[in-house]
Amino acid sequence: MNIKLQTTAGGELSIEESAVRSVVELAIKDTGEGAARVNRRFLLGSAIRVKEGQDRKLVVDLELTVPYGVYLPDAMREVQSAVKDALAKNIGIENAVVNIAVTKVELAENTDRQS
Repeated sequence: MNIKLQTTAGGELSIEESAVRSVVELAIKDTGEGAARVNRRFLLGSAIRVKEGQDRKLVVDLELTVPYGVYLPDAMREVQSAVKDALAKNIGIENAVVNIAVTKVELAENTDRQS
C-alpha cells in the first residue's frame, strides 16, 4: 500500500507502508519510561497494521505488550500521542487514527524475581 500525499505542481508524492511502520516503530521506542513495550511480533511487522480508513484517513492498529505495574490508560495514551506526533512531524499526516490493543502484560526483563 502506498500512502499518497497532497501533490504539488511538481508531481506525485507517495510513501510505502513499510516506511510508515518504521516511523511508528521509532515513535514507540522513543516514548518515555512508562510506555508500552512492543511484543516480538512487532519486530516482524505484524503487530502494526496500516490501512486507509473512512474519509481517506490513515489508520494505524497496534498490538502491544506492556510491563507489569504500568498504568495502562496512561501508557496507551502516551504511545498514541507519540505515534500521532511522529506521523505529523515526519510524514505530514495530521489526522491519523491510532488504535491500540494491549495483548499481554509481563514482567520487565530487568526485574529480579524473589522466591
